[in-house]
Amino acid sequence: MNADDPRELRALVVMPTYNELENIGRIIPEILEQGPQFDVLVVDDNSPDGTAAVVKELQKEHQSRIHLLERASKMGLGTAYVSGFNYALKHDYDFIFEMDADFSHDPKMLPHFLEAIKEADLILGSRYHDPNERALALGHIQREWAVRELPDIYEIDTTYLTEEETATAVIELWQQVVL
Repeated sequence: MNADDPRELRALVVMPTYNELENIGRIIPEILEQGPQFDVLVVDDNSPDGTAAVVKELQKEHQSRIHLLERASKMGLGTAYVSGFNYALKHDYDFIFEMDADFSHDPKMLPHFLEAIKEADLILGSRYHDPNERALALGHIQREWAVRELPDIYEIDTTYLTEEETATAVIELWQQVVL
């Protein structure tokens, strides 16, 4: 893998859902169209509208690129992202995007963010800024602080990692793309 070539990196778009039936069938294909490096993880909180069923139908066509975590009840956005981060780390993704399913984030921006991450540890975007200026690249986070504090802040499950892997996996979370 060439770390300088974003097309060779694996990126996971974590998308928490609750009653997103209207959008999920349109946004997932649009994300996948942005390139083969993008996979999607839908974390569904038992949507009564059938959101998970639509995701399962899409999985039939894109089995290796669309993933689904079905949760038993509405557990909230924060825990959905934590579940997504843990999934990404366990499955060796290089970057993690956080994205809403309601098109408030433009999937066409994903390749731009992936390019921008080469120069920063964290990329932030806002739905409230000019689309041409959505990415804001931030500088490097002190690795010692990140290794010590981030697992507790984000409740990251590092029990499956060795001590050496824990240090790199946790900082890699902050070298991920965040929408």
